[in-house]
Amino acid sequence: MKLFVDLARRDLTPIAAFRAALNLPQTFGAVHFEPSAGARPGWTGAAAHELAEVQEAVLEAMPMQLPLRGWPLALPPLVTLLQNKLDEAAPLLGLGSHDIAFIVNTFAELCQTYLHALISARSAGQPLPDFEVIYASWLDSTVQVGGAVYPYVHRGEVWAVQVLRHAYGSAGLVVWTDTLTYYVEDSAAGCPLQPFTEALLRAAAARMAAAVQAAEEASSS
Repeated sequence: MKLFVDLARRDLTPIAAFRAALNLPQTFGAVHFEPSAGARPGWTGAAAHELAEVQEAVLEAMPMQLPLRGWPLALPPLVTLLQNKLDEAAPLLGLGSHDIAFIVNTFAELCQTYLHALISARSAGQPLPDFEVIYASWLDSTVQVGGAVYPYVHRGEVWAVQVLRHAYGSAGLVVWTDTLTYYVEDSAAGCPLQPFTEALLRAAAARMAAAVQAAEEASSS
């Protein structure tokens, strides 16, 4: 995983590889320094099925063919539909109002951002934009390095450790040793909202791009 940290886009080392390379215990991770950064229980079984139904309902409601000028009116009903579906699924998924608001607002923001990118690209006669680039830029814009600095003693050396966060919560660690700075991904401290939200966003963006392209092809034929 890559994130923009300390004025540059960094390759984050997976926590397991980092522990192995530096002979660290299995307890070394974001949760060791901030227990509140620990992941919530993941979704399995019936919950996973419910999530799939929420995503499918939103995707099925998206038009298969729609020009760019039609999307400003098409997006708000999709946002409302997502809100309603998540409200219905909340008891089974254990979602609070804050969780639902986060997913819905993120969906609305990223779809609108992608629409603007589509409009800009087509106005300039350029190919359809890559949603992954837009999403990475958005996620990078939410990255924060925690203000608290935690000392950690390893083999007689005192390190300084900070928890790395982004829109979904804890993402990993920044580890300052005497000689090097390490940027570490700690998925164990991740948020179960992230994979669902990312999958929904990617699928929705693909539907938007396909619908716009289909409309352009229909108008030119």
